Amino acid sequence: MIVGGGLVLLAVASWALGMGLLLKEAHDIESLPLQTDTQTVQLEAGESTRVISESEQARCTVEGPGGRETNDGYPTAPIDLGSGDLYRVMAVDAEEGGEYAVECTAGFVLHAQGNAWVPLPIGCALGCVGFVTFVIGLVLWLVRRSGERRPHPLAG
Repeated sequence: MIVGGGLVLLAVASWALGMGLLLKEAHDIESLPLQTDTQTVQLEAGESTRVISESEQARCTVEGPGGRETNDGYPTAPIDLGSGDLYRVMAVDAEEGGEYAVECTAGFVLHAQGNAWVPLPIGCALGCVGFVTFVIGLVLWLVRRSGERRPHPLAG
């Protein structure tokens, strides 16, 4: 039961860490100035960056070593810390290393993929295991406790 409770506490701490990191990342994104002209970014093979725009309807185009790509028009949930909404409108995934040029029909920023979300699934897994362990421990403790209270048939 104590182990389960400890795992639940670790899960809560992991969730809090993940939410704090996500909040910091959102603040970092909102503090960047919006660009209206073509921006270039140097990426190595396997790296990626996100294109975040002030408009969920923004059409963005990326030109790089692998050719030209346009966003699919399905933004993610808005990032909002009070100064207005920003939307992740596309990701630039570099299959080859080189320079990538990004332009959009609305103001945008380029921001590297963050790992702020990593603690969240870890916290969920720890929470599930911790809760199950806690419940099993509680049931075992209650069964033992009720067995100690019953009078033994051979006594007295």
